[in-house]
Amino acid sequence: MIKLTIALIAIFNISCQSRSFYYDSVAMEGTIKRGSLIKYEPKKVIEKNDIVVFDYYDKRLNKTFSTVLRVVGVPGDEVLFKNGELLVNGNSFGFPDTYQLSYVVKVKNTFDWNLLNDYSSRLYGGENIRLFFLNYSEYKNIENKKIVDSIVRVKGDSAFIEKQIVWNEAFNYFNGFYYGPLKIPAENVVIDDEIKKLLPISNKFNVGDYLKEKLFFVVGDNLHWCYDSRDIGLIPESLIKGVIYKVN
Repeated sequence: MIKLTIALIAIFNISCQSRSFYYDSVAMEGTIKRGSLIKYEPKKVIEKNDIVVFDYYDKRLNKTFSTVLRVVGVPGDEVLFKNGELLVNGNSFGFPDTYQLSYVVKVKNTFDWNLLNDYSSRLYGGENIRLFFLNYSEYKNIENKKIVDSIVRVKGDSAFIEKQIVWNEAFNYFNGFYYGPLKIPAENVVIDDEIKKLLPISNKFNVGDYLKEKLFFVVGDNLHWCYDSRDIGLIPESLIKGVIYKVN
């Protein structure tokens, strides 16, 4: 009877810690579709590739939001975006095949666009040219369609780069295609002016204090169409509500 009671208490505690909500963003598109029911729970140790739910302060809107992104960098890692590719410690980051990149698609006839309505896209400099955000499977599907004249991956495209500017003097590059290199500070270092620039606006982080928690670099799987650490800075562990364990 005692064992059964303990087991029931454990189940009750887990269920109380678990939370869920409907996802309303395109940042993780490809891996998590907009409108999906997401379930998440606390995790003691946050690791690379964890998909986390966290709060962040939006400097533009002066408001705090909750969002969902993938952890790609932990304390001690060096993060660099170069020509649209994410490198962590000098190696290409191992995203799942569901993550999305940007492609310029040109069709032979403009009336064929309706055959591609199931894919995320926007106008891109011509009636028969659009910018698509595709995972690998979607890319291959479009590549093989007879209506498509060409499909080319976007890398350091200057027109798109101008819309991805990051106003932060701590970096050598200032946009989503070229960003970093950024060394993620370890715990217990003294916060200086450079580290302060990497942190969300908060009274808890002051120059001269010791950094008392872990910081993480997060991005969306829709890599070139998301608002992430390139914009909002490193995410303190205390702002992370939990790790996603189920998507419906």
